[in-house]
Amino acid sequence: MALSKGQEHLAETLSAVQEMLRAAGEKAQGDEHGSEGVIAALEGVLTTLTGLEDTFFLKSNLCVYFTKQLLTAAERTRLALESGSDGSASTNRAVKRLAKAAETLADKSQMRDSVALT
Repeated sequence: MALSKGQEHLAETLSAVQEMLRAAGEKAQGDEHGSEGVIAALEGVLTTLTGLEDTFFLKSNLCVYFTKQLLTAAERTRLALESGSDGSASTNRAVKRLAKAAETLADKSQMRDSVALT
């Protein structure tokens, strides 16, 4: 069965977050500062997104805007982590935006904010 565009975006995002977690974990072993908060936030994003791929919302085209926002936030977070230190303002801002995008998608997909599909 073919994946919807939203499911593709979600899969790409999950892959990117797992890669960022792996890189942050390796960096944390050699570092003594700053990585714990980033690692915890990325783990929270993974927890939030786990299990959403099979929701009706993710299978519909209504989710594409939200999954694209999530994918963009993941890409910006990856760039921020690559270019700056884990405690930098740009990294913290990017991680917060990624977490917010993940929560928004979770809320929409679980219809927590009274989304009605007709």
